[in-house]
Amino acid sequence: MLAAGVTPSHVTFNTSIKACERGGRWRLALQCFSDIFEMSCGPTMVTFSSLMSAFAAGTKWRPVLQLLEDMEFSSIPCNTIICNTALSACAQSGRWKVACHLLASMLQSAVEPNAISFSATISACEGQWQVALGLLASMSDFEATPNEITFGSAISTCEKAGQWEAALQILSWSFAVRVEPNEITLNSCISACAKAGQWEMALQTLRQMGCQSLQADSVSFNSAINACGQGKQWELSLLILSEFPAVRLLPDIISYNASVSACASASFWQMAVALLEEIESVGLSPNEISFNASLSALEKSAQWQLACQLLSEMRQVRVVPDVISYNSSISACEKGSQWQVALRLFGSLRSCSLFPSRVSYGAAISACEKSGQWRMALQLLSKMLASRMTPNEITFNAALKAAEKGAQWQLALHLLSSMSTYELEPTISSFSACVVACQRGRQRRAVSDLLALITAADLH
Repeated sequence: MLAAGVTPSHVTFNTSIKACERGGRWRLALQCFSDIFEMSCGPTMVTFSSLMSAFAAGTKWRPVLQLLEDMEFSSIPCNTIICNTALSACAQSGRWKVACHLLASMLQSAVEPNAISFSATISACEGQWQVALGLLASMSDFEATPNEITFGSAISTCEKAGQWEAALQILSWSFAVRVEPNEITLNSCISACAKAGQWEMALQTLRQMGCQSLQADSVSFNSAINACGQGKQWELSLLILSEFPAVRLLPDIISYNASVSACASASFWQMAVALLEEIESVGLSPNEISFNASLSALEKSAQWQLACQLLSEMRQVRVVPDVISYNSSISACEKGSQWQVALRLFGSLRSCSLFPSRVSYGAAISACEKSGQWRMALQLLSKMLASRMTPNEITFNAALKAAEKGAQWQLALHLLSSMSTYELEPTISSFSACVVACQRGRQRRAVSDLLALITAADLH
């Protein structure tokens, strides 16, 4: 245009910035905005609105707020649509305080907020569910009517904060004012119930979808399976998994992982392994979560041989075991009294570029203690402390039992007194192991002192 001697107008610049916004090119939109001043054209409300939308799409909330200030400085009036764009940018960036401040500014000015304004602000309140509920409740004071999106945003905020009761209360509220929820909103409710292990409420909400003529999708069923797993209702989890074909849905890897986890939580290792095998037969690829859930089931049932086998199979299907995979296998060996295998797995962690965790040390120490390998158990505790890793009560108690079995009464007393250094309170098991160690060492005075401490601490 410039080469042809044609001077761009407001319309030209606005159209160009709008095109950049639609194409997600906020940098190019900003360049066009800068060119306006060089042409002595001056931006309009539409110019600012388009550039804000471009920034909002790129989750650039700071430039959006700066543009609002520039509009005020240029005496260009602001409207609800422009403020909503700014609120949306804050929501996408999780800036709930900024969003609330902006909404408050709208309420104090001549710009009237609408349902979109409140919906965007509520969406920004991730993790601040009480603030979200307050905003939802205040809408009637400003003659703004909550809609499907507003209720959905509030329920989503509650779901992310694990507030299942609040989520269901908002759902009831939406029904009371005759605002029909959509599938996403009901899925958030099911997910909130799942996180809290409220499987009955999750299934009730799933049934409610059918009553509302809404089509439940894989997310709905997966959340319901997860809820049943959290509530140790593995039979119901498998029943829901079997219902996928009836509603013309195909279970995905998330469906199977949730089902395997449900079986693991109930220590039903046979079904967990069977489901893991079924994953490949239906054309899906098991992932790290699939294997770890199965290993957890095997660990709880002391199936150490199968756990070790499964651990080696992971690499064969190009799934890299993580420290959780090893921890479950080490714990399976501990429960199966296989201390040598447990130590071999523990020792292979570093060769796999993995670092032992507190759980790794605890399981290995416990495996040695239960098999009477008290020296090895205490050596592991020494290594754990040297690596500046803080033991928990379970680890200390395992070490104390190891000292007890080795009649190492002095070491037992030292370990007991060391617990306070790590802000741990000795339990009755801690004192009992120490008492037995002192008895075996014929330390009557120490035994008497320990019994007095147990009485004073009112341990049972």
